Amino acid sequence: ARENYPDYEFLNMDIANQKVGEFDLILSIFGQCNYIGLEDWAKTVNLNLADRGRFLSVMYSSGYKPDYINGEAKLYTADEVSSCLIEHGLPHTMLGLSFPVMGDGAMEFVQLHTVQEMMMRSGQLDDCHYWVVWG
Repeated sequence: ARENYPDYEFLNMDIANQKVGEFDLILSIFGQCNYIGLEDWAKTVNLNLADRGRFLSVMYSSGYKPDYINGEAKLYTADEVSSCLIEHGLPHTMLGLSFPVMGDGAMEFVQLHTVQEMMMRSGQLDDCHYWVVWG
């Protein structure tokens, strides 16, 4: 991105530090909002998002419980996520990502990608590992 936009200032920051600014894009991935808490994440987005700014988050879904989070990440229902974002005045879209697929080990990449994309576009939020939330 820096090569394509050399005059643009890119900042790599820790969302937990709750810096106040006006950013065009807030990107939080790897379950950041699960670790700092949904309410604190929504407040941080509101404090830092420019008027016409956008946010994108990839968070753990309510049914995904990998061993590596060791209870440190909070899990929320899709309704809790949507309600919190609406409460904070953050219009959004939410899609499921990374669904378990029977026989996926025998599928070619293109076939598996097609199945995953179809499930994602269906709007299904159950049984996936992650939710992609943007607004």
